[in-house]
Amino acid sequence: MKYRYLNERNQLSHCLMLIITILSVVPLISCDDATVLGRNVYYNNNQCTLTEDETAIYFTCKTFSKIEYEEGEPVYYGSIAHIDDVYDADTINRVLILFHEYESGPMPADLDAWPGLQKREDGIYILTNIRIQGADAAEVRRSSNYPEEERDRAKERGFDARDFLRSLVEQSEIDDFPLTMEIRNPDFGSYPKRTVVDVYLHINGERISVTEKLFETRHAVPYSSGDHFQWGQEELDFQSWYRMLGIDDPVTPDVDESIPENE
Repeated sequence: MKYRYLNERNQLSHCLMLIITILSVVPLISCDDATVLGRNVYYNNNQCTLTEDETAIYFTCKTFSKIEYEEGEPVYYGSIAHIDDVYDADTINRVLILFHEYESGPMPADLDAWPGLQKREDGIYILTNIRIQGADAAEVRRSSNYPEEERDRAKERGFDARDFLRSLVEQSEIDDFPLTMEIRNPDFGSYPKRTVVDVYLHINGERISVTEKLFETRHAVPYSSGDHFQWGQEELDFQSWYRMLGIDDPVTPDVDESIPENE
């Protein structure tokens, strides 16, 4: 009887210690005064974050991303550790992507197509900055692409566009994991540490094209390699830009007035 009592007491003590630990750690992890030592730290196939405060260092983890195939084409799923990784409306930094699971078949031949390859226990991962395919948004810094008097106006629009994209990414969840996104059609970019991709978000059960949403809300225009959209103008001329590119404006498409409406 004595041993049974001691055993039950030990179990109760362990339970109380576990509850106290959980209650003490959770608020400290989210404390505004905490210092983030490192994101994208890994433990047992989990993506983790190290956080330190005056008392201790805490270790928080979440499950890795995944990869699927649709009609033979790979569909990648990536995640970011913090919303601040959305740098501006067409660039997201430090995206963790599962590129190849060892279980899924032979090693892909085009491994060199991705910068930042990382070989881990369960597969090949990439930690890379991504540029959203085909979108041209205002910069969040004062760009030399605009006249001096227009640079502050362009920068302000850059922050507005960035905050809009952040608000979308904050709502995106895949398999109940926050700050996740669907990634397709990776390609080489102009910079070695950045990959150009199509990005889709999953918000409240709806799959959303980031590029299309940016165009529809006037936070970006289709990219042109030879010209720069003048985001610093007082009145932005979107229709002229689309007309120059020879494509329809998704917000106010041009109408051929030479054809009567009743024909």
